[in-house]
Amino acid sequence: MYGQTQQRNEHPKLEQNGLCEAPLPIPEGLYQLNQGQGRPNHPDGRANHAAQLEAKTSADLVITQKREINRLQSTVDGLTNQVAEYRSAVESLQGKLKEAYGGIQSKNEAMKELVAQRDEFVKKLNDSVKERNDVRREVQ
Repeated sequence: MYGQTQQRNEHPKLEQNGLCEAPLPIPEGLYQLNQGQGRPNHPDGRANHAAQLEAKTSADLVITQKREINRLQSTVDGLTNQVAEYRSAVESLQGKLKEAYGGIQSKNEAMKELVAQRDEFVKKLNDSVKERNDVRREVQ
């Protein structure tokens, strides 16, 4: 009984995910309980055989669905692992990118400092050339 209850509870989930079709209705009177016996009342042997075939088909369907669920779960697990690997790779690359950006920033600062020093030395050179030219004009 517990297994059938579990199957009935799983069926709407599987149906919603498109993994199985809607259940077929059970013919009226096929499974009515006899008073006092507690057993299903089967109108005749053909109904009993039909019920057995339906039970076998249902059992086969459950097995097929469980296999499909297991296959999908393993696919989900594999994809989850891939996502974790990609996240790890992204974090690693972001760290390297920040490190490279920091290196570029420090090189830019060093270049600015070198440019400033160069400008200062060019100005001093120009000033000394001008001063020398002024001295030459005074001497002449």
